[in-house]
Amino acid sequence: MLWRKLISSLILAVVLVSIDYRYAVVDRAAPLVNLVTQPIVAASSLPQQFFEWVYTHYRGVEELVEENQMLRQQLLENIFWTQSVEALEAENRRLRTLTQLDVPTHSQRVLVAEVTKINTDTFRQTITINRGTHDGTYVGQPVLDEHGVVGQISGTSLFQSTVLLVTDVSHALLVRNVRTDDRYLAHGNGQGLTLRFVPRHNDLDPGDILLTSGLDDTYPEQHLVGRVAQITAQPGRDFLEADVQAEAQLHRNREVLLVWHRNPAEETGDAD
Repeated sequence: MLWRKLISSLILAVVLVSIDYRYAVVDRAAPLVNLVTQPIVAASSLPQQFFEWVYTHYRGVEELVEENQMLRQQLLENIFWTQSVEALEAENRRLRTLTQLDVPTHSQRVLVAEVTKINTDTFRQTITINRGTHDGTYVGQPVLDEHGVVGQISGTSLFQSTVLLVTDVSHALLVRNVRTDDRYLAHGNGQGLTLRFVPRHNDLDPGDILLTSGLDDTYPEQHLVGRVAQITAQPGRDFLEADVQAEAQLHRNREVLLVWHRNPAEETGDAD
């Protein structure tokens, strides 16, 4: 039985080869076969093409995100150094004119942090950032943005820190009037800042620019704090009060800049 099937198969194969040789049946049928099989082949390759596209697309997105974060940090760092350099150059020119002395400068470490939470309580002005003691942060560390002073770190854990904003009612910093060189203590009032107990004879006008003085051992000098918005004189009192509009984008920041204003020895001493 088996040898009959084998002989039949051989005879059929010889017949088919002879027919194809004589009439080129396979060559004529090839286009039709390709037409039928091509869509099947294309469809079978779609899953592989799809996964390759997804991998390439998301790999590109990840690279763009990393590049964006790097460029944001570079931008904030450049703005910080530009502010510092411009202010120091102006201060050096003034000091050379007055005393013919050069003011030495010192380098500062900076690091960009992402804002992860905003506290909108009127009486507690804070934000949370994604940097902590793992990154070297410390309580009292100054925080800035591209517009000016944001505040200082009031609490820190391993991977995050709380920043007390300059507008918080418990915050105060020593500022300098650019126009007159007078110093004032600026207190947070929940919405902006207030200059209290300003002597009436002091030369203070709306629009005056206030910078950090560098004398409070917290903030580096020559960074923008705010502008005087309104001055109030209470009848029968020898002092004025002035409202100050903070320049930093306190509740709209996505990133802020941490500044290592103190040297490591000072930070260690504070921790002890």
